[in-house]
Amino acid sequence: MSIMPEHPRPLIPEKLLSRISEKMQRIGSLRPLPADAVKRLHEEMRLLHTYHSNAIEGNTLTLSETKLVLETGITIGGKALADHIEATNNARAFDLTEDLAKGGRAIDYVTIQEIHEVVTAGLLTDSGRYRTHNGRIVGAKKTPPDWSKVIGLMDRLIEEIAESGTHPHHPQRPPHPHPVETAAFLHHRFVEIHPFTDGNGRVARLLSNLYLIAKGYPSVVIMTEDRGKYYQCLRAADAGDLAPFTDFIARAVNQSLTLYLAISGGADELVPLKELATSTPYSQEYLSLRARQGALDAVKIGACGTRRGGRLRGMRRVYKNDRPWKCSSSESPTSKSRTSISQEFFAICSVGRLKIMGSESRTLCPAQSDNHTSLGSSIGPSRSPGAFGCLCQNRSCRPGAPAQRKERAFAYPWGVFGSSLPPSETSSFRRA
Repeated sequence: MSIMPEHPRPLIPEKLLSRISEKMQRIGSLRPLPADAVKRLHEEMRLLHTYHSNAIEGNTLTLSETKLVLETGITIGGKALADHIEATNNARAFDLTEDLAKGGRAIDYVTIQEIHEVVTAGLLTDSGRYRTHNGRIVGAKKTPPDWSKVIGLMDRLIEEIAESGTHPHHPQRPPHPHPVETAAFLHHRFVEIHPFTDGNGRVARLLSNLYLIAKGYPSVVIMTEDRGKYYQCLRAADAGDLAPFTDFIARAVNQSLTLYLAISGGADELVPLKELATSTPYSQEYLSLRARQGALDAVKIGACGTRRGGRLRGMRRVYKNDRPWKCSSSESPTSKSRTSISQEFFAICSVGRLKIMGSESRTLCPAQSDNHTSLGSSIGPSRSPGAFGCLCQNRSCRPGAPAQRKERAFAYPWGVFGSSLPPSETSSFRRA
């Protein structure tokens, strides 16, 4: 029996899967990471996971308050004691999950109950034990299975996860699923079974991380800002369509890979978009638009944190939208209905090169010279002259009408552009 239900369309879009694979190769080329980079990665992901996973469940601690609780153990005035316990418990469970994954621990009932016991210590009387009564999930349309079926359903789930990576070439078995697909299946099926009285969502997010880390992937953070989308995709999976949730988890994996590459160092660095706008031909508005579309790898750092000394103190969002969006004739790419560009993106740049994916149109300057080109967007209405700057880097140059041809789309190329675009259309920058 295959772990994955059959779908009429791929669970993960090919382009997204390609980007994940390329970033995994990039991370592999950087290993072994320096000890200080490993420590930074662990600290940042531990904080982000703890805050966002708890906030999804209604915890009222802010990111900065969560950081204080974890680092100093102080009590935040006006916040419930349970919120503090949840923060320390989830951080301890995150550490446990990483240790279990690195130690090669299989996902079985002992592992699952051990994680739940840490997550809910001091909060439940039945920590680490499957539920022995029925109940409803607040806000859910689907009722969890009867408590008497929990043990059997969990045994089957554990068996399916164990089988997911075996017999890849057995003639009577379908090809084994991608690790991200299996992690998404594990996450949803666990929540669907609802084996514990409480803490199922937090344990599900930790279990999917345990599986991904064991397969060489970074831990994943599901943002509290994406809570609505998260539950929407889970409901679609409840109805039998796992593709939206798998796509959601794959984007979270891609997001974590972006952050890992930014923190791990090497040739990659975080550069504010407003700084890039002063040293490249592109405006901050255009770069922000491309970051929101996912065409420019960027980390969103806004109200929840700042960047100091090369470390991320908080991450607002990577890839604002799940899909590229198109402007209507009356809509501007910087409309207030979209993310404000004042909440700044930091672009991930490699070896002094800015990388933008997607189809682009060219706008010729009055001189009609190959050295006078402006990178305009092909997804929206016509822009005012000079809106995106000129590639000749002459700020006084005023582009003319858009040319008819479009450059071909190209996949994310970590490192130098290569042959994806002509040299005259790549953009280099120099740090002051």
